[in-house]
Amino acid sequence: MAIIENIKIDVGMVNYNCDISILNSSVKSILKKTKYLNKLIICDNGSNKENLDFLSGLEKLEKIKIIYRKQSIANSSIAKGEGLNNVIKFFETQYGSFVENDGVLIMKDWDEYLINEIESRNLDIIGNEHASKKQDRKINESFTTFSIFKTQSLLKAKINFLPKGVKENFIYGEDTGYQMIEKLDEDKAEILNLKSGRLKETIHFNFDGFAEYQYQNKPIFAHFGRGSSHSRVTFEKKKFFLDFLKYCYRFFTSKLLYSSGSNIFETKIKLYIWNKIVKKIL
Repeated sequence: MAIIENIKIDVGMVNYNCDISILNSSVKSILKKTKYLNKLIICDNGSNKENLDFLSGLEKLEKIKIIYRKQSIANSSIAKGEGLNNVIKFFETQYGSFVENDGVLIMKDWDEYLINEIESRNLDIIGNEHASKKQDRKINESFTTFSIFKTQSLLKAKINFLPKGVKENFIYGEDTGYQMIEKLDEDKAEILNLKSGRLKETIHFNFDGFAEYQYQNKPIFAHFGRGSSHSRVTFEKKKFFLDFLKYCYRFFTSKLLYSSGSNIFETKIKLYIWNKIVKKIL
């Protein structure tokens, strides 16, 4: 590995009503596994009291900064874009990272590993991949689930992280952070390999609805997938039997996280499995 001196990295996260166990694991993984952490900057978009109480408890930690705001519209893509626009203003280090609040870092000293890759290969960014209408481009997603980058490259590009359009009328490939596709040099971008837990491609998270991001066959980051929607599911006695039947159908047809809506059975089982795997990693 190349020797790089005086490295510092700021990590940014946007949060809204995340399950506390998932959010806690995400924060803990950043603090434990990031070698050169300067600040973890969390922008909260107006969460419930449970989330706010948890974040308030983090403010006493030296390496954590919390930004409190209210989203302008009840739309996750717009709210996340607004949050990222706020987060990036506080980045002051040579390297930066975006980490989804319902994910967890797997590799210890992941930042040292990926920064050396950035420097040795003259890259600006390494991040997550996703399908896009621009299939011929190397940068085919917005890098907002997980990424590491040279901070000045993003600031120089003057990227607006809001999606194109309003409400749900987004053009495919032009959701949150789509400008990163247009404004960054694709020859200086590298994409992580997305491995599906449903297809048993992952090393740690082999379960439907979980995903693992790998670089050179090494797992870096795992994503719960629709974690925020699960965290808001509550028990309703009137729907108990119906939810149970829906869960059985989804379980036996492997459509647990890919069908519309979630229920209490999916939530409890997936949270239990996720937290069990995360506990071993942390």
